[in-house]
Amino acid sequence: MKILFINRILDRESLYREPLGILYLSSVLKKTGHATKIVDACSYPEVEKVVKEWRPQIFAYTIRTGFHQEYLELNRVLKSHWGGFSVFGGPHATFSPQIIESDPNVDAVCIGEGELALADFVNRMEEQKDYRFCPNFWIRTGGEIYRNLVRPLVEDIDSLSFPDRDLLTPYPGVAKAPIKNFITSRGCPFNCSYCFNKNYREIYQQQGFLVRRRSVNNTIQEIAAELAKRPFELAHFEDDVFNLNLDWLENFSDQYRKEIGLPFSCHLRANLVSAKAVSYLKRAGCISAAIAIETGNDYLRNGVLNRNMSREEILRATRMIKEQGIGLVTLNMVAIPGGSLEADLETLDLNLQSRPDCAIASFCQPYPGTELGQKAMAEGLFDGNYDGIKGFYHHPLGVGDPRYSRRLQGLFPLLVNFRIGKKWARFFLRIPLERISGILSTIFIGYVVRFKIMPYRFRFRQSFRDLCRYLGFPDLFSGADKRNRIISHFGEEIGIGKKNV
Repeated sequence: MKILFINRILDRESLYREPLGILYLSSVLKKTGHATKIVDACSYPEVEKVVKEWRPQIFAYTIRTGFHQEYLELNRVLKSHWGGFSVFGGPHATFSPQIIESDPNVDAVCIGEGELALADFVNRMEEQKDYRFCPNFWIRTGGEIYRNLVRPLVEDIDSLSFPDRDLLTPYPGVAKAPIKNFITSRGCPFNCSYCFNKNYREIYQQQGFLVRRRSVNNTIQEIAAELAKRPFELAHFEDDVFNLNLDWLENFSDQYRKEIGLPFSCHLRANLVSAKAVSYLKRAGCISAAIAIETGNDYLRNGVLNRNMSREEILRATRMIKEQGIGLVTLNMVAIPGGSLEADLETLDLNLQSRPDCAIASFCQPYPGTELGQKAMAEGLFDGNYDGIKGFYHHPLGVGDPRYSRRLQGLFPLLVNFRIGKKWARFFLRIPLERISGILSTIFIGYVVRFKIMPYRFRFRQSFRDLCRYLGFPDLFSGADKRNRIISHFGEEIGIGKKNV
């Protein structure tokens, strides 16, 4: 069968990030004899052109909360013009499978881990077998919706084929990018209230271990194979917690340095950072690491967000990272339920003590299936309408004065970089600087990430392409429709949505 993956590829949120989930799905589908393609959902004319020429039987979408409405809208347009069968997967589909009940154009929803589930489902369709009871799927057929439980998790993730990066060949700016991303593990053992891992664990209760890690050998083989096929300059590891296992990290350090030797970046959990872990990372070639501080307020960090780590652990981790000469990025939240402006200024203070190369602050955003989402609703800070969320972290919850939250979020990277403490921060927060601070912070973060956190050799074509994507402009080097490259709502040409360039 022909399966067309429709996903954002050339927008700002996808910069330096290949859609690994889709690439894994494509690899398994091709292995079982099916044909796959991917098209950039940011351009309706391009989507329509590929559908018209290739005539896929299945439209496949990986959707995230904040963007899900756009994909549902696009699917309605495609179904009305071309028919076909639609399958939705990804985080939003997993925790809000009810989209199949509210939208008659959704034919199936895949819950949880999708490789074996989707291959099984497509095989049943092609062989005209009964697919109503396919595990992991909610399926609409014959006027009924069949709600199935999940199959066991893949225990040995080394057994999965490497991601199908050939799928991205039509997009050379992505396929030949100087930065490639990889993932060495699945699942997370922690229960942060803003994350879906606790709910995910409940979905897979008695269906296998949620946390699994690839062997170092398997990871190195994938990176080496991609290097031989499409050389790149820097690897970025997408794992939730790259320093989860010290023995694995030591083995990785030795093999990666000998067999790959490229600089890389990763994400660390502060209270698992140790002198040994940092030395292994440095020896392997780690040039930057991100840690999630989230908030400087002890009650919010541990009592609301369930982070279970102290200020001292965070400061010790940041100090060790900096002492090894590894670039440091801190990730933070403002406007957390139960918080206040004073609590957010504590976050600023903790960042000033941590001295990161880049400090990023986002608005706290509720997600389906999370404790934090439930808390925000219980406190009247969120109405529970996830369909009203647009994009990532763009709208503060009603914690304190939203004007100050917006100003602090926009100014945060600059306040930390220029060592501006609470006293002067309060002064700047009284000034309506939302627009200019947002622009300046965007430029600052882009500069630091490009030249210090994820540096690669300057090539005019690649650098200009990345700059266009980061700023949300059309990709001028794309061979596809240039006039409508980036749109926020799909199908504008036929009267749906508004253009946003």
